[in-house]
Amino acid sequence: MIIYYNFDSTVSSLKQLPQVFMRLFLGWKPGDQIKGDFMKLKSIVFILLFALIGHVTVWASVSREQVTQIYVATFNRAPDAAGLNFWVNSGRTINQIAAEFFKVPETQRKYPEGTTEEAFINTIYQNVFGRDAEQAGLDYWANVLGNGWETRDNMILTVINGAAGKDQQVLVNKAEVGLYYVDEVGTNHVDGYQFSLADITDDVATATNAKQAINLIAGNPGGSLKDDIEYYMALFSSAEELSPWWMKSPLCSELS
Repeated sequence: MIIYYNFDSTVSSLKQLPQVFMRLFLGWKPGDQIKGDFMKLKSIVFILLFALIGHVTVWASVSREQVTQIYVATFNRAPDAAGLNFWVNSGRTINQIAAEFFKVPETQRKYPEGTTEEAFINTIYQNVFGRDAEQAGLDYWANVLGNGWETRDNMILTVINGAAGKDQQVLVNKAEVGLYYVDEVGTNHVDGYQFSLADITDDVATATNAKQAINLIAGNPGGSLKDDIEYYMALFSSAEELSPWWMKSPLCSELS
């Protein structure tokens, strides 16, 4: 059986479907007929749904890694599970999340009013790459931020997205460790405790060492930082068995 129906009457209730869409993507003109088994009509529905899903994905969906990179760049620490989950499921874009970070007390304490552009830029570079900005980059961003051509939160995203070579590997390692902390410690995270990512470089071994530290913290949930370190030290017969990385770690400095 062959079915004929007028296109205009079939979609007359879809007032939002512009004729330009029909002509450009479907090749129909008002008054044209559709012949067949509804396949073309089905394709209309598919395209509309695809466009809607694509729109939602582009504007609302962010990944755990993206948000973790903002934690790295802004605070140089691992996120906690509750905070990371909140931002990932907030429905905000990555740009909106970066902007919201500058409204929280932790950011305001870290970058108080009066922080110079140069100090801010070098802090972000240290957080993300473990080094100060090269002079050309420092001058460029100081000029851009100083003239109000870019906001500090957008500058952070630009630095993250522009990472290359060894700098990119540093960021990859830090984000990986940050997510590892979230996954291993999870809801056992102690409020107020921050796992620093400052010791992580482009060397994969530094990420491995940090993960070992996280494993030990996760194995002693709810304990204080001092308890975590003492728990670790109790596993060894002597202090000489501790690696140099541990002895220089900010974790150990908390014991002094």
